[in-house]
Amino acid sequence: MVRFGFFLLSLLTSCAWHPCTTEYHVQYCHLNDPPPVELLDPCPHYLVVLVCARHLDYTNGKQLLKTIARHPSDGSKNSDVGHAWVLLQGEKERLEGGHTGEFGVVQPRYFEGVADLIDYRDPNPVRYLWATQKDGCFQKGSGGFVPTFAARIKLSQEQYEEVRAFILSYSYRDYAITRHQCATFAADVAEIAGVELKHSVTVPIEQRITLYGENIQLWSDPFYAELTISSPDILEKSLMQAVKEGKAQNATNWYLENYRKKTTLFDRIHSIKTIGSKLNRSLMLK
Repeated sequence: MVRFGFFLLSLLTSCAWHPCTTEYHVQYCHLNDPPPVELLDPCPHYLVVLVCARHLDYTNGKQLLKTIARHPSDGSKNSDVGHAWVLLQGEKERLEGGHTGEFGVVQPRYFEGVADLIDYRDPNPVRYLWATQKDGCFQKGSGGFVPTFAARIKLSQEQYEEVRAFILSYSYRDYAITRHQCATFAADVAEIAGVELKHSVTVPIEQRITLYGENIQLWSDPFYAELTISSPDILEKSLMQAVKEGKAQNATNWYLENYRKKTTLFDRIHSIKTIGSKLNRSLMLK
């Protein structure tokens, strides 16, 4: 945990947490023109895709870590990257939840694994970001997240059954930030409902960093020079576009009014397990 904090701290500055580059503002200019609030009409079957976006900076690896450590939206320091989940409503059943993982019990969390490989003098320590975690699961509810945007997609009876079957049979055990996590799960579900959503972004990774005067190599193989991940930020932008194109309806206020944030026992246990690393990062970044 401590080594991870040192690794992260070396890439951060204590003062400039809100990006002010032109690239960043262009990336999030859509937030200045959000879809209008809608009054949703009743329907027997529908899918709601929800996202809690942190509006991180994907200019490069260093900027991404800086904004993960302290979120641009509100300055919070809980070090998460946001979340995406779905709510499926039928005539007699409601399913709400998303794909989560990386609890650090079965194997090291991503940045802890990178720190381990740096200690072992691995020529490509950043390769651990491509690893698959084996502790993934379906997390019921919102996971303690509050959506920054939500979109409702009306379903036929056939579409409802297809989406329900997909959610119940999905392989949750494997969890990977590059290909199999919350944003990809939400996008896959939406695709079955007839709406294609973008969710991927590619981040360049510096080859070397300086850590307490020591020059450390993150990769020697050019394969690891950039990382493509699925992001709630990209998913949020695509959801907004889908609403503007008439493929879905703005359901943000509807959800907040009808489904207030509820912390589950699962959320509390997860918070207890991660409080050490979060406190360590918070203390060092003050």
